[in-house]
Amino acid sequence: MGRRTMTKAVFVPLCLATLASAQQGPLPVDGNPALQTDMVGVVPSFEFVLGDKLELDAPVSGRLTLYMIDDNGSGIGKGMKPANGPFWDNLQPMYAVDVTDFKQGDVITIDASSMGWPCPLDKLEEGVYRVQAVLNCVDQGSDWVVEEGNLFSDAWFAYLPGEDGVIPASVLQAVKREIKFPQQIPIERRTKPRNYAALEGLSFKTVPSRILSEATGTEVTLKAGILSPTIYRRQREYPTIYQIPAYGEDHTAAWKMSRLRTQMPGFNTKLYRAAYRVLIGADGPWGHNLLADSDLNGPVLEAIVKELIPAIEADYPVIAEPGARILWGASSGG
Repeated sequence: MGRRTMTKAVFVPLCLATLASAQQGPLPVDGNPALQTDMVGVVPSFEFVLGDKLELDAPVSGRLTLYMIDDNGSGIGKGMKPANGPFWDNLQPMYAVDVTDFKQGDVITIDASSMGWPCPLDKLEEGVYRVQAVLNCVDQGSDWVVEEGNLFSDAWFAYLPGEDGVIPASVLQAVKREIKFPQQIPIERRTKPRNYAALEGLSFKTVPSRILSEATGTEVTLKAGILSPTIYRRQREYPTIYQIPAYGEDHTAAWKMSRLRTQMPGFNTKLYRAAYRVLIGADGPWGHNLLADSDLNGPVLEAIVKELIPAIEADYPVIAEPGARILWGASSGG
């Protein structure tokens, strides 16, 4: 793969100006000899450290993923963060390493030997990239953003030399500095729990699962979003609709459903008026688990039947009989 020419989008002044503004430290003065010749033999790599402001009770283990966005004509908006990927309709480079007992003071490296797509890091086309690191150390779901405790960095810019390892002097002059590797990226942020505005008739239930925890060797929690009947009468018990969420949803979709049924009269059907509706969390480390027992996800259905449903029936006025339990779903849940 040859180096791109000066006419291609990688050298658009806006990209290079953005890269220059992202650099830290004093800028060399004009005429610096180091900026007058091409840099050759450049091998891209990144080093990751845990920021001093992170409060960690113990070293962390998991998968460190470097998400990237090609800023050389990918068409992905400038406001988009790399870690919002993968972008299914416009796939972008990703690289990862597994880490064990990572702590402050340690350095983790991603380079040409690291697992990644679409090619080794040093084979990526020359140009400006947005880069962002995520350390997925919770790993109970497939979306790291919603898992409290995962760690991530800010988004940074990097200029990669391409397969020939050359960074032209024109690029160095545009960014007003030498471009050095390894580029160090601090991991300084932690995902926070999602907060949902209190809505009448909506609650969330979590149940630690002994069955799944023993089967998978890691602590697993079953989750559900619960909507009470819109016409609720005390001293009465109700049937329950257990809903398997669609692809891309989890138990928190109950919050959106709660808003819809209060704001849209047509959404307030007889089932909402006469039954509890329970959205069961179906997102696991490998994606939508279909609430099914499997070698990959473990005895998910068994845990729901023996642990989650009994816990709900103990805490809510529902009819604890098979004939009063309805299973419903759509898309991946149907």
